[in-house]
Amino acid sequence: FLRGSALSPDDLERVQLHRCVMAFVFPGVDCADVVREDKQNMLRALEMQRHCPGLRLRLMLLESGSEQRALALGVPRTRFFTATGIKASILAQSSRVKGLTPLVAGLLQVTPKQEFERFLAGRRPGSWRHEYAGGAHKQIFGFAVGGPRSASLLVGVPFAAAAVKLYKETGCAVMLIAAQSEGRLMLNYEGELQEGQVVIAIARSLLDIIPFKDPTQDWRDIFLSRRAEVLS
Repeated sequence: FLRGSALSPDDLERVQLHRCVMAFVFPGVDCADVVREDKQNMLRALEMQRHCPGLRLRLMLLESGSEQRALALGVPRTRFFTATGIKASILAQSSRVKGLTPLVAGLLQVTPKQEFERFLAGRRPGSWRHEYAGGAHKQIFGFAVGGPRSASLLVGVPFAAAAVKLYKETGCAVMLIAAQSEGRLMLNYEGELQEGQVVIAIARSLLDIIPFKDPTQDWRDIFLSRRAEVLS
């Protein structure tokens, strides 16, 4: 977070903006005047780009009508996105994929055990509440492919087939959703999994993925180093 003003070259130099891997300009979502907020953030983004021409920057706009203003001011189309566009995409995907919104919400928040107990109190087994609670208990985990059971189950296997095999092998406890390729995280990766490759999975607990992860490496270090190779 920048302490100071993004319109001040001295402040940008003080925070060493030139060493930033990527900069984000986010608006105040509770502001009184969204048009004014977007205009001010466009100026901040332009000043940051002028100060560091090679800066990788992303600007979030509140209103879709601000897109044309950003283009007219010289902000490249690939450098900004709108909050209204994100909302529309979520709405569209929710209509296509049943349960998408509860899935995302469940993965991004931690629900205490006591709250689940109150949620299920007095409900018979097999009701939709039990099914929902079972899914909401799961979390997102990352790991590097390795371990005693990965060689035959995951390594050299296409991602889709590996996801099915792992799902069945763990009794529906682990579901692969993404893999890192060329420094980027790819949902429904189309290639074959390799030893040491970083993957992301939905699982009930870390214990479920231990047999398939490389215990000698931290997947976060691998992920960041491979991403840095692409960005450099």
